[in-house]
Amino acid sequence: MPKLDADAAVFALRCVAACLGAYAVALAFGLAQPLWAAMSATMVSQPKLAETRSTFLNRVAATALGALVSLAAGTLGARVGLPVTAHMGVAVALTALIAHRLPAMRPAIWTCPLVLLSGEASRGLAEIALRRSVEVSLGALVGWLVHLGVAKLRPEA
Repeated sequence: MPKLDADAAVFALRCVAACLGAYAVALAFGLAQPLWAAMSATMVSQPKLAETRSTFLNRVAATALGALVSLAAGTLGARVGLPVTAHMGVAVALTALIAHRLPAMRPAIWTCPLVLLSGEASRGLAEIALRRSVEVSLGALVGWLVHLGVAKLRPEA
């Protein structure tokens, strides 16, 4: 088993703090699916502060892109009577084309099923897109803030 060094231990603790903190904040705000906040907090966590900041900014931008593309594809697809799988296919294809050129936007691809298959059919698609975007972005923000706070206490070498 590999030796656990101080940097690895701090990273692991930061990931735990980000995950639990994001989940607690999402619960406190009464968000419908706080699991996306917890997951997003861990997804933005990177070993270095600059990497975490970059991942946080890209995650928020990509989530907004995926939500907007999903909203457009879902709205237009519903108007012409296409099934949700067709809406999702179009949205995934469009975001994948963008992510192919801009790899930092890859989270936009998985935002599409997150928005279009959330199982909240009683809500409008715009509300679902907004809810998922808030959950993911809040988690990413908490992840970034935890890392920033830890970096202030223990500056990187």
